[in-house]
Amino acid sequence: CPEMRLAEADRGDVGGGLDALGVDDARGRFFLPALLSADLAAEEGVELVEYAFARLDKALQTVDDSGGFRLDAVAQLGDMHGRLFARNSAKPAARARRLLDLLLADDGLLPEIPGAYTAALGETGEALFWQEVQKRWDDTPPPTDLQSSFHDGRYRLGHLLLERARERDDVDTQIALYSKLATGFIDYFRLAEFCFEHQRFDTALVWLEKYRSAAASEERIPSSRTDKTYLALRSAIHSGSGQHALALADAWTLFHGAPEYKNYRHL
Repeated sequence: CPEMRLAEADRGDVGGGLDALGVDDARGRFFLPALLSADLAAEEGVELVEYAFARLDKALQTVDDSGGFRLDAVAQLGDMHGRLFARNSAKPAARARRLLDLLLADDGLLPEIPGAYTAALGETGEALFWQEVQKRWDDTPPPTDLQSSFHDGRYRLGHLLLERARERDDVDTQIALYSKLATGFIDYFRLAEFCFEHQRFDTALVWLEKYRSAAASEERIPSSRTDKTYLALRSAIHSGSGQHALALADAWTLFHGAPEYKNYRHL
C-alpha cells in the first residue's frame, strides 16, 4: 500500500527509497498504479507523488543519469500529479498557494507551473494563483545581490510575472519588474537599453546614470570602456527624444575619445 511504501522509503538510503517507491533500476520506470486507485484520497496521492519527486531529486544528486532514465519517471509522475491535483477537494485559494509553494521549491522536475495545471485550477483558481504571485512579489524587498534573489524566490516570482507581462505586451510592467530585479551595473545598462528600445527615454536616462555610477566602482572595468558605452547610448537616447544638440555633443565626445569607424558612422 502507498503508506507502507512511504515508510519503507523513509527507512532506506537513496537507492532503497527508490525501490520502495516502485522504481525498476534496470529500466528507470516507475510503477505506482495505486496512486490513481479509487480508494486513495486525492490529497494523499498528491503528497505521495510529491514525495516521490523529492526522492528522485535526491537520487539525482548522487547518480549520473546522463542516459536520461529519469525522463519517463518524471513524465509519469507529472501526469499523476496533475490528475490527482485536479481531484483535490481543497478550496481554490489553498490550491493556488500550494501550487506556488511547489514552484518555488521545485528543482525542475515538476510539470510547468501554472501552465500544466490550468485545467486543474480552473479560471477562478488561476486568477487566485496570479494574485498570490503578485502579493508575494509586492511583499518581497529589492535584492541586495543576485545570490539573495535566488535564495528567497524573488527571481522566480519576478520572472513568472515577466513572462505574463511579455505575453500581454505590457512594457511598463516589465520595466517595473526589471527595476526590482536589477542588482548591478550590467542589469542597469540592460534596463536602460530596454527603456530606450521602447521609447521610455526619461527612464532610460535614469538607469543609464545608475549604470555609470555603479560601473565606476568596479575596478576591473576600464573607465574608457564605461565612457564609450555610456556616451553611445546617451547620444542615442537624446536623439530618440528629439534633443539633437545634446545627441550631437555626445557623438562628438565619443568620436574624439575613440575615433573608430562605427563612431564616425554614428556621428
